[in-house]
Amino acid sequence: MGGSYNGSICFFDRRDNKGSGANIRASLTSVLEKSHHDPVYDVYWIAGKAGSECVSTSTDGRLLWWDQRNLEAGPTEELKLIENF
Repeated sequence: MGGSYNGSICFFDRRDNKGSGANIRASLTSVLEKSHHDPVYDVYWIAGKAGSECVSTSTDGRLLWWDQRNLEAGPTEELKLIENF
């Protein structure tokens, strides 16, 4: 699992890797229009019943919750962070 500079998140399955591991491709990638608008800085797995949920954060001021089983649907929840001036 990882975050991308374009705002999407990707899941990698190393079992699909044939060879040395130098060319690992993402097995799942979020839809760009439903992803972050800035680079993703961190992604955390969530300890849940299904074991397929994660949350990502970005400088776009949002936390997005994802379910790996239905990544193309977009985030399951969103939290917008605001600044107090």
